[in-house]
Amino acid sequence: MKSRLLLILTLLLLSTPVFGELTNADLDKINTILKESEARMKEHVSQEIAKVNLRVDALDKRLTSEIRSVDKRFDDMNKRLDDMNKRLDDMNKRLDNQFTLILALSRSLPLSSVSHKYSSPYNGDTNAPKTRKLKHNNSKLKHS
Repeated sequence: MKSRLLLILTLLLLSTPVFGELTNADLDKINTILKESEARMKEHVSQEIAKVNLRVDALDKRLTSEIRSVDKRFDDMNKRLDDMNKRLDDMNKRLDNQFTLILALSRSLPLSSVSHKYSSPYNGDTNAPKTRKLKHNNSKLKHS
């Protein structure tokens, strides 16, 4: 076991890449690879952004048209409500005039004719028929 470990360490120490350094040519190759990778990444990102922008534009157009149609519906409803309010105001004015006329007519009629027409023989006593019947029965009992 020790011999294997010693052999592996020896091979690692004697291998040339351990002592190797990066030359300017190697660094230039790495830089060109990174630049190419960046360029491809930028192109890919710009394509994805263009796709997203197209989707957003389509959504914006659709939402704008839907919002316009909803606004148009609200405008129509507001016109209808305004018409209803005008009708209600007119009706209120007519009712006020009619109420005023009824009050004026009711004040102009003589009260005596109205009171004789609608007067009750019982003078507001709703138990008068029962009372009259009881008085009649009492008088019969007293006479017998």
